[in-house]
Amino acid sequence: MRLIGCRDTRAEGPRPLDVGSVVPGFRVAEAGPPHRLVLDGVHRFSVYTLTFKLVPEGAGTRLEAHTDATFPGVIGAIYRLLVIDSRFHKVATRSIVARIRRRVPTP
Repeated sequence: MRLIGCRDTRAEGPRPLDVGSVVPGFRVAEAGPPHRLVLDGVHRFSVYTLTFKLVPEGAGTRLEAHTDATFPGVIGAIYRLLVIDSRFHKVATRSIVARIRRRVPTP
């Protein structure tokens, strides 16, 4: 986190997460329990948002994760090429979703 200059480097604020809470790399921008959580972040190469939604599906619920980001300047473009276009970002996002899935009780 410190290496890339993240704005938010340590957990802070209310738990369960609410607007203003911080998890490393992200600050809660919107908390609409139990169906929506929007996190935003800033570091020297990007400004980004990660949105989680719980969507009813059949007898269960599906978790969706969506990211948006801008990558200003030449350095941002290089970062995008190395992280986003290399598919590393997709792997990292799937890892976050998998950790969430493991914490959810199954019926």
